[in-house]
Amino acid sequence: MKKNERIIVVILQWVGIAELLAILAVYMPFSWMQAIHAGIGLGDLHEQAIVSYLARSLSAFYALHGAFTLVLTRDIRRYWLLVRYWALAAVIMGIVLLVIDLAIDLPWWWTLHDGPFVVAIGVVILLLHRNVDKKRGPDAAATWESG
Repeated sequence: MKKNERIIVVILQWVGIAELLAILAVYMPFSWMQAIHAGIGLGDLHEQAIVSYLARSLSAFYALHGAFTLVLTRDIRRYWLLVRYWALAAVIMGIVLLVIDLAIDLPWWWTLHDGPFVVAIGVVILLLHRNVDKKRGPDAAATWESG
């Protein structure tokens, strides 16, 4: 495995593990969610069915995405085109998150780390991915797919 491929794997593993931790919020008592929400300066979190549903289902989705991301790292050459799609999707999602964060007026520190961080991860992986493809030539992805 080339250096750029190893870096991509490490980045994806960190993201996958971090996202898997979201599974904890699926089962977390709502009182803990309220305490965390208030503790980071976001005010009161009202216990309503839709709030609990959205917090828990989004956490479950993050965990699922983390598991998917970790699967990609098991055989990065086999899933090379999916890695490229993952990175492009991260860039798009990061932009969407930034727009949402700005629209709902989240604190600057949240907005700064949320969308822009996701965009940065996607861009870094796209650049590393591109450099590996250039080194291997135009048939690299096709060769890896038939591999």
